[in-house]
Amino acid sequence: MCRTDGAAAPAVRCFAEELVTRHGDAGEAGNCAAFQSNFERQVRKMPHATAVLSSDGATSYGELNEHANRLANRLRELGVGPETLVGVHLPRSVDALISILGILKAGGAFLSLGPEAPEGRIRAIVNDAAPPFMIAPSAENVAGFVGRCISLEAERSAIAAYDAGNPQTMTDGDSLAYVIYTSGTTGGPKGTMLTHGGLCNYVTALQPLSIVHTDVYLWVAASSVSSSIRQSLLPLCFGAAVVIASADDIADPLHLFDLIKTRGVTIVDFVPSYWRMCTRVIAQLSEEHRRTLLHNNLRMILSTSEELSSDLPRIWRREFAHPARFINGYGHTETTGLVSLFSVPEEMLNGTHPIPIGPPLKNSVFEVCDDNDQPVAVGDEGELYVAGASVGRGYLKRPNLDAERFLNGRCGVTHERRYRTGDVVRLMAGGALSFIGRRDQQVKLNGVRVELTEIEEVLRQHPAINDAAVSLNNGNTDNWRLVAYIVAGNATGVPTDLPVFLAARLPPSMIPGEVRLVGSLPRTLSGKIDRVELKGLANVATADVNSGPASTLEREVAAEWLRVLKLKQVDIHANFFELGGDSLKSMELVSALQQKFQTDVPMLALFFEEPTIAALARGIEETSSQSSIRRNGLTDLRT
Repeated sequence: MCRTDGAAAPAVRCFAEELVTRHGDAGEAGNCAAFQSNFERQVRKMPHATAVLSSDGATSYGELNEHANRLANRLRELGVGPETLVGVHLPRSVDALISILGILKAGGAFLSLGPEAPEGRIRAIVNDAAPPFMIAPSAENVAGFVGRCISLEAERSAIAAYDAGNPQTMTDGDSLAYVIYTSGTTGGPKGTMLTHGGLCNYVTALQPLSIVHTDVYLWVAASSVSSSIRQSLLPLCFGAAVVIASADDIADPLHLFDLIKTRGVTIVDFVPSYWRMCTRVIAQLSEEHRRTLLHNNLRMILSTSEELSSDLPRIWRREFAHPARFINGYGHTETTGLVSLFSVPEEMLNGTHPIPIGPPLKNSVFEVCDDNDQPVAVGDEGELYVAGASVGRGYLKRPNLDAERFLNGRCGVTHERRYRTGDVVRLMAGGALSFIGRRDQQVKLNGVRVELTEIEEVLRQHPAINDAAVSLNNGNTDNWRLVAYIVAGNATGVPTDLPVFLAARLPPSMIPGEVRLVGSLPRTLSGKIDRVELKGLANVATADVNSGPASTLEREVAAEWLRVLKLKQVDIHANFFELGGDSLKSMELVSALQQKFQTDVPMLALFFEEPTIAALARGIEETSSQSSIRRNGLTDLRT
C-alpha cells in the first residue's frame, strides 16, 4: 500500500516508544489555535527559569515574554494583525526571539531574513514578499526594503512603555504564522507559507523527543533557514533553555564543543556535513583532550536536512564512546520542519550505508506513489508525498508552482491536500523508507534514465573517497557526459582503481566520463550541496603551483592547508576558496591552526581578510610574540 499513517500504524508507535526515554513536561504541549499559547503556558509555570542563554547573559521566561508582549502591542498599534507579514533582519539573538514572539502575539506572520544571507538574495526576497514592516537595526541594512522599519535598539525605551500583559489572541489555526524562503529547481528563492495550526502540530508531533525543562537546546542554524525555527522556538514550548551559538563558536568546532560542555547542552541539531567536519577536527585531538572535551551532557544528536550515513553515528558511539542517541530527522520547509524521526539502532552502525527515513510522526501521512499516482508495494520505489497537519499553505504568490507541488487527492482518494516532495524512496516493511534520490536529480543520458545520487553513493563507498557529487555536463557542447566531483582522503589524484571499482558496481551508462578531484563540495546556507556551483569546480589536482612555502612558519601553515584541501602542493599566494575551499573547510583549517600554534592570534579574522598561506603566516608573525606560540619542537618559525 502507498499510505503510511503517523496516527495509527503500529510500526510508528514502535519507533515513538523507542525514542521516548524520559517523560514529564513533554506531554503537556498540545494542539492550539496559536503557537504562542504553548510558550505562554511555560511562562505561567516557570517565569523565573532561564529561557535563553547567550554571550550577553541569561534571559528568563518571564522577561522574554514581557519584552515580546510590549513589542506585540507596539506592532498592533502600527497596524500589524492577521496575515500581516513582518520581516526580521537579525542574527541569532535574544532580540530575534523577542521579535518573532512579538509578531506572533500581535497576530502577524514573520519573515526571517538572516543577515548572513547574500545581499542579492535578501533583495530578491524583499522584492517578492514585499513586507510592509521590518524589524532591523535600520532600513538601510535591508536591501530593497521601503516599508516601516522598527529598530529594537533605537525604540527600546518607547517599546518599554507598552503593556507587558499577554495580548488577546487574534489568530486561529489557519492563520499565517511565518514565511520562509527556500531555493529550488526554479532558479530563484520561493516563499513557503506555514500556519499557526501547523506550528502547534509540530510541537505535538515532536513529543517523542521528550524535551523537558532540564534540557538545553543549541541554536546554531542561520536564522533564515527552517532549522532555526526548530532550534529556537521548539524548546520554549517545553520549558527548556535555548543556548545561542555565536558565529565564532560555529566557525571553530573546538569552541563550539567547549560551549556545549560549559553550558550543559543536552540536544544538538546539525546537518551531516557539518557533523563530519566537527568529527574530523575532534578525531585529530589527543585521546585525553578528546575525552575531556566530550565529557558533556549531550543526550541527543539530531541529524537533519541531508542524508545521514551510518559511519557518523558509528564514530561517535564506538570510537568516541559518546552515549548520545543519534536521530535521523526528515522533513521539508514546506512541511513545518521534521515530519519523521528515526532512532539509529546499534545494529545499523556496521559498514557505511544510508540511514532510513522513519515512519511519519503524529498527524502526518506518507504516501509512496508511482508515476501514475498509484500506490507502490513494499520493496518498490516511488515518489514520496506528505499529507496531514504538517503541510503548509503553499508558496507565496506562486499559484503555478502550488499546482505542481501541493495537490488534492491521494492515490485515487480526493479532498485531502498533500505535498509532492520530489524525493524518490523505497517503501520498507514496518513503514520506514529508504531514500533513493531526488526526482529532479534523475537525468537521461543516451535515452537511459540515470540517478545521480545512486552514482554518488557508490563513489562514497570507495575507501579513498570521503565525499562525492555527480552532475550532467555538456561543456558548452552537445557532448553531454556525467562528471563526478570527488573529495579524496590523502590522495594526490583520482584513485587509479576507480574505473574498475565503478565498473563492478554500476552499469556502463552510469559510469562518469570524467572525474575531478576537488578540495570540497560547494554548499548552500542550509548545508546542502549547491549543484549550480558544482559544475564550475576545477580539478585542483592539476592546479598550477608557482610559489612554495619558504619559511618554517609558511611550511607549518601550508601543511594544514594541504591536509584540509587534500592537495599535494599549493601556491602560498593561492586563494583558499578558489582551490575548492568552503565555509566548512575554512572552519576546519582555522581550528587546526589554532590547535597547532596554541596562540591567541585572531586566526579567523586574519584568514577572511586574505585567505592565502602567505598572508596568514605573515599575520601570525606580526601579531604574535614568540612566547605566544608555544608549540613543542618549533623554536623559530621565521627561519
